[in-house]
Amino acid sequence: MLTQSMVLFLRNLLKDKIFTIINVTNLIVGFATFILLSQFIDMELKWDTHNANYNRIYRVQLFMDQQENIVQHSSSITAAFSRHDLVDLPEIENIVLIHDVGDNNKDGVFLSRDKKTELLTRYGYYADQSVFDVFTFHFLEGEQMSALTQPFSIVLSNKTANRIFAGESALGKQVYGENKVLFTVTGVYEDLPENSEWRPEFLLPMKSFTAVTGWKDYEDNYWAYSFFTYVLLKENATPASVDAKIKDALKEYRKEHSPYLRPLSKLHTNPYFENSMLNGFTLLTFIALLILVLSSINYINLQSANAGTRLREIGIKKTVGFSKKQLWFQFIIESVLISLLAGISGILLAHFSVPAFNHLIGKNVMTSVFHHGNLLMIIISVTMLTGFLSGIYPAFIISSFNPVVALKQKYTSDEKNGISLKKILVTSQFGISIFLLVVSFIVYNQTWYMSNRDMGFDSKNILFANIVSNSKGSFEQLRQKLLRHPEIADACLSDYIPFILPGGDELTWEGAENDEKVFVRKSNVTYDFVSTFNMKIVEGRNFSREYPSDIDKCLINETAARVFRWEKPIGKHIKGDFTKDVEVIGVIKDYIAFSVHNPIEPHMYRLIPDSAGLSGVFAVRYVPGNERKVREMVTDEFQTTLPDDAFEFKNIQYRIQHENALKVWIVFRKMCIFFAVISILISSIGLFGLVLFFARRKMKEIGIRKVLGFSTASLYYNLSSGFLKLLLISVVIAWPAAYGVYKYLPGAHKYPIQIWEFLLATGILFIVAMATISYQILKAAKTRPVEVLKDE
Repeated sequence: MLTQSMVLFLRNLLKDKIFTIINVTNLIVGFATFILLSQFIDMELKWDTHNANYNRIYRVQLFMDQQENIVQHSSSITAAFSRHDLVDLPEIENIVLIHDVGDNNKDGVFLSRDKKTELLTRYGYYADQSVFDVFTFHFLEGEQMSALTQPFSIVLSNKTANRIFAGESALGKQVYGENKVLFTVTGVYEDLPENSEWRPEFLLPMKSFTAVTGWKDYEDNYWAYSFFTYVLLKENATPASVDAKIKDALKEYRKEHSPYLRPLSKLHTNPYFENSMLNGFTLLTFIALLILVLSSINYINLQSANAGTRLREIGIKKTVGFSKKQLWFQFIIESVLISLLAGISGILLAHFSVPAFNHLIGKNVMTSVFHHGNLLMIIISVTMLTGFLSGIYPAFIISSFNPVVALKQKYTSDEKNGISLKKILVTSQFGISIFLLVVSFIVYNQTWYMSNRDMGFDSKNILFANIVSNSKGSFEQLRQKLLRHPEIADACLSDYIPFILPGGDELTWEGAENDEKVFVRKSNVTYDFVSTFNMKIVEGRNFSREYPSDIDKCLINETAARVFRWEKPIGKHIKGDFTKDVEVIGVIKDYIAFSVHNPIEPHMYRLIPDSAGLSGVFAVRYVPGNERKVREMVTDEFQTTLPDDAFEFKNIQYRIQHENALKVWIVFRKMCIFFAVISILISSIGLFGLVLFFARRKMKEIGIRKVLGFSTASLYYNLSSGFLKLLLISVVIAWPAAYGVYKYLPGAHKYPIQIWEFLLATGILFIVAMATISYQILKAAKTRPVEVLKDE
């Protein structure tokens, strides 16, 4: 009997090839999409798990203060805290102190093989030798236990070593840092996985930090928050016990600042107790499940719609003694087999789609599906469960046929009046598709808004470079040389520029309550900072060379004036670790200084005199259409002025587009668009199959109506109106749900949602539905009545 059932199963699959192709393709696309998205989410949630001590690694962070709706944290802390306050805690097994080389926040450029070759890498860190005890590195050359014990040693990633030494052994060779200092290669390690919190291209010993930077007292400095500290807790030690001991460690220096431990497992998705990334992954998980549900709904609809084609088979089987239970079991098995076949095909499709998916998201992080055994088992289980659940309703319908009616091939539908399961499923199918389309529009427009909105400054046509130089000279003299070129409109020097986060300090102000302080971002700038970035002064004036006393004045942004509760800020004073209180002479219109995702913070700007040195971030505004020429021009000018310094001029818009929060949103945008297209594809496949069988079952009705004189237009209206009613019902469900997603999505700068997004999504599905329905109904309507009525 089993053999006979399998033969019938295969015969039924081959008998109606269109149905089989539609049904299996629907499930394959749905499963492949679900697999890819599940793999992506699994990869994102397993960030840094390559570290053997993953569950015991914590970063020391700071809660700084809260002002208005801004809760400020810092991922960096002072070196003195690490060297003096953590070393004696019994819960801590190991500590590693880390500092950016050249300050990666300012795009520091570092390594080259010699002074004449092109600069080959830029991202590295100073680190203690203990970095190899806390984090997991696999060495290809050198001794891991002693790689960073000697000053002026350097350890390279395999990719960096190959780039600099072109396949030669790097061990023992030397490289230049910033065209100034020679370092000897003492090790080469395997490239860290892309889903890592940090992926240094090289490591330098902290023992070289003072010699290279000139900073002698950094280990005793409690004020400079520029070092990262990671700790490895002992087995069974709890972070809460450490938090309790270090909470008040900095009260003597900064009253409001409290250190705490944040686990490595949270640093990628939720570093500062904000669920922005987790919300995004929750949305993607929901979309993945909706895609799977949509495929299952299509499968249920198609299976139940196909029930009428198997009436004679059911009648014969019931006549010869098949029980309802046997028939129910047979069709459940068939459903599971189809689902399992589609699931295996979906796994293969997902496997071969990984390179394209990596290209879509802009990351080379997805690996072969077959590398994830646990995920494969889950996927196989899901496919079988989907097959079982999807087959319950069709099996129940099929096994319930009366054998006499079945042998006459008379199938009466239960859907003429009231609410049927099939109507609910079709409405759900429409609703899911509209919801996914609207959400895709929302994510796309939110991303576009964040990257193209008015940021408060003009980011176009600006090149910048960060240069750490010991050369003597005047910035103004260099600026005047640059301005001789008609292609250059303006230039400035500053500690920081927009989208390169400045440091800051706790400050108080005129009118503050006793001991009231807030954390304010500070930057030293030259006279032409505001004009170079086309910022706006909304109150007071800019720095001016006509006022020598401006060296003791400052500018603030609108947020700072609001936080200080100043209605008339001009002439007010800010108090801090200055030789004297600093007077405010102007207010800059708020601009997005670091992230399109976070609220704007208070900012303060002090003046750098024209006679200042030549270290800092150089920004040059050029006339549109001259980027390549200006890049070559300023590079030549700076090489002449600073022959011993390493630098690279980059476009600030590149930096904005690669800002971390925006990169995440861009990935979400691409994925949402991709899955919206998939949902439309699945809906179209399912709708095509459903209408196909709907039209087949209505052939005699269509023939009778044509004999009675009904026109094609009236037939079209009569047969399509049911689908249109279900589409309208789905709109009522999908629109509020999509709006709820808009309110749920994180972001300090949200774009104003538009009604056209909802109308366009509904219109797209309407067009797809009507095109599908029209094809089948018009085809049926054109059939000669005698062909469908001749057996009556």
